[in-house]
Amino acid sequence: MMKTCLTMELLVLCLLGSMGCRQSAAHLEEPEEISRRTYSEDIQEVDTARAVEGTFYRELLTNGKLEPRQLAELKFRTTGEILEVRVHNGQRVHKGDTLAVLEHFRQQVELEQAQQALEKARLELKDALILQGFTIYKDSVPPEQMKMAENKSGYAQAQSQLRLARRQLEDAFLLAPFSGRIADLQARPFNATTNYEYFCRLIDDRVFEVVFDILEPELAQVKPGQPVDLKALAIPNKTYQGVIREINPQVNEAGMVQVRARVQQPAGLLAGMNVSLSLRQALPQQLIVPKEAVVLRQGREVVFTCVNDTALWNYVTIGLENSRQYTIKEGIQPGDVVIVDGNLNLAHKVPVRVREGSAESH
Repeated sequence: MMKTCLTMELLVLCLLGSMGCRQSAAHLEEPEEISRRTYSEDIQEVDTARAVEGTFYRELLTNGKLEPRQLAELKFRTTGEILEVRVHNGQRVHKGDTLAVLEHFRQQVELEQAQQALEKARLELKDALILQGFTIYKDSVPPEQMKMAENKSGYAQAQSQLRLARRQLEDAFLLAPFSGRIADLQARPFNATTNYEYFCRLIDDRVFEVVFDILEPELAQVKPGQPVDLKALAIPNKTYQGVIREINPQVNEAGMVQVRARVQQPAGLLAGMNVSLSLRQALPQQLIVPKEAVVLRQGREVVFTCVNDTALWNYVTIGLENSRQYTIKEGIQPGDVVIVDGNLNLAHKVPVRVREGSAESH
């Protein structure tokens, strides 16, 4: 009985030892060993591309908000009742266009009175000069005597009153200070100007800027004049181009730096839109492959190269990445033909067929 028990224990220990050896060997499998287990007699069709040495564009992805280059809250310079509103939201106006008019009967009368007072003062000034012996009006009068005569006759004061009356009448008309589009129009006719914080906003939508924040460690990747691509969340299928215009030389309490970029040809964009941005930094002399060329095997990055219609397994070390490409530090060489499609289930040294239109295999 005791011998039987010892025999059973030895048998269990042998089985456990055999399983442990097999598990250890699995961690040490080479590409050839994996290939024997995964090999299929079917020839896999693949697409290929070449690994190239060139300029890699490192990308910095962030979000921002659009602001117009010019934005003004327009208000009347005086109070009164709004007589006319000549614009509506979304309307494009030009510099100098009249947007609204206040009731201005009183200002018109005061202007006429100021004109009459000036004419009366001019006659009195002329009479005063004749009495002093000046037969040719003004041109022959010494400047000091002319100034004294204008003050005594009330002519100088009448001129000032006329300028004031003209300005008060002008203030009854709200004009566009620059060309743009009307937004946030609040005012309505026959209401007092004091009912509103402002009449409307005027947006110059010919030029937009996008304002965004970057982390302090990312500052080295950004500089004025650098191109930037952006997409509005409301227009995801269109990419706009811009150029970084300024970088605020201060890091805020959150460790962020504010950056502004000028948007080129912003047709279709609106003030306040949220946008996603991609900033690119050119890094020359990098070995580049498409992202699709890199697959994972046993937790490591692998690139399959195609040589003589055969897939070869290459462990690689990844450097940088952007939305489309990786840089490779080691594992393959410039000019290698890499497999970019059909590589998910490939094994080492298996035959493949390159689809027409792909890079030719060696």
